[in-house]
Amino acid sequence: KMHESSRWSSIHTTGQPGAALATIAGLPPALCLCWVVNPCRVVSKTRRRCYAAVSYATLNGHLIAGEELMEVWLDHADEVSFRVSSYSRGAGWLGKALFVFLAGTQRQFF
Repeated sequence: KMHESSRWSSIHTTGQPGAALATIAGLPPALCLCWVVNPCRVVSKTRRRCYAAVSYATLNGHLIAGEELMEVWLDHADEVSFRVSSYSRGAGWLGKALFVFLAGTQRQFF
């Protein structure tokens, strides 16, 4: 759902642990018609009565090397909390060169 409000990116997956997924992203058409497919894999998926989490990691070919964990839980006071943990860096020469610009855009998804 984190890419749901974006007009220039999306995620495609079955969502099962170990399943491959791809983030498809591009520059807005007004700038140019450049698109990139970034492969990832779901590495864990947890669902309990008052807690749920999913994490995925990037695979070779992704512009960013890293992992994201998204958690949501209901505490004893019936308060809902949500946490995103993300660890990333540029991958390969192109990813490292672009990461200076990509790092700032990651904030808009959360």
